[in-house]
Amino acid sequence: MKLPAIASLFLVIAACPRSEAPPREAAHKATHALPSAAPGKGDKECFPAPDAAEPSQELTLGARHATLAGGRLAFAATPPRHRVALGLVSELRSASDGNLAAFRALAGKLVQAGASGIVVLGDSGDTADEIAAALGAFAGAGVPVYANPGAREDRDEWDAALATLQKRAPNVFDLRRVRVVDEDGVRLVSLPGHFDRRYVREGACQYLRAELDDVKRLAAGATEPVLLVSHGPPHQDAPGALDWTEDDHHGDAALAALLASAKIPFGAFGFIAEAGGRGTDLGGVFVPPGAVRDSLYVNPGPADVTPWPMNGGGTGGGQAALIVIDGGKARYELVHAP
Repeated sequence: MKLPAIASLFLVIAACPRSEAPPREAAHKATHALPSAAPGKGDKECFPAPDAAEPSQELTLGARHATLAGGRLAFAATPPRHRVALGLVSELRSASDGNLAAFRALAGKLVQAGASGIVVLGDSGDTADEIAAALGAFAGAGVPVYANPGAREDRDEWDAALATLQKRAPNVFDLRRVRVVDEDGVRLVSLPGHFDRRYVREGACQYLRAELDDVKRLAAGATEPVLLVSHGPPHQDAPGALDWTEDDHHGDAALAALLASAKIPFGAFGFIAEAGGRGTDLGGVFVPPGAVRDSLYVNPGPADVTPWPMNGGGTGGGQAALIVIDGGKARYELVHAP
């Protein structure tokens, strides 16, 4: 998503003609506050209590067994492997015939590459019919689909889509309500919505600081490393970072602080399509595909097939990523539709 650039301010110091201009990022920090989640608590209709007491359900999804209790889904691992591979997709945008064909192809490639689940990072469509069709294309692969709404999805349209879809595809899980997924090898914690009011469409959900507190609490005590799933990225510092567009950073500084303080080593983000197709460290420094890291944050790029100009040059579209977490370390690879 191309975003409007924020005007830069320049300071001219005539008395020091030989001094070099400060780095652009240093000037950015000096001239205006970083974007950050606002204090307060988000709409309770957007963010149901993540630990609401509900009767537990035993689920069978293909050959896998899981327990769903309130906002927590836990898979039984027999035998334990402490390794998991997950598909990551974002920026679905519409349910056009071309997109649906690409989504089905991406889902098949991800499962063939070993994905035991597919995480949808938001921007899934505008209407209930579009959202249900787009998510349904991934659900057809047979593995669990973890769907997280972002800045685009109207809450009522989202609820209607999930209610319709889950009747025929019980392998689709709403990460507005299921906030924790314990897989063998990782704890997935979701952060629905987006932090910046300027980019949250009418009817969609804006998260505030209280929702970040929930994430920290839900991540605490995990016996496996945590993977945060959020539509919008954290604030990063490098020019080629996951929050970089139009010569500026648009990530959430409060989210970046949370990732550091809670020691959440892995993350999956979307929203800024042109920053996708890459992984980074927490500061935004590029990590190449296949490189194994103790900490890794990935934007898969746009699954929508419409050609999109990318920060690194060239065009993107019709793409996804696979993240593999094994023994507390992670790597990623990119996947493209035909």
